[in-house]
Amino acid sequence: MPDSLYSKIPLCFLLHAVTICVALFALPHSTAVPTIIGDLDEDDAVTVSDLTLLVRHLQGIQILPVENVPFADANNKGRFSAC
Repeated sequence: MPDSLYSKIPLCFLLHAVTICVALFALPHSTAVPTIIGDLDEDDAVTVSDLTLLVRHLQGIQILPVENVPFADANNKGRFSAC
């Protein structure tokens, strides 16, 4: 009987691969996008926490998700900045 591909791969490697796959699929996938301009934390209200997220984004500390960036443009000029 010829050796199969699986008989040459260490069992611990296969177990780790399966564990990683299960963990990736078990992670929550957020598809929510803000519905209000200025609502960067997707809680349906513009609050000081949204301002904190914006400041942290501008400082490069915590980058906003790409989907949320248009909602940071509160004056609708096509960009946002600290000034």
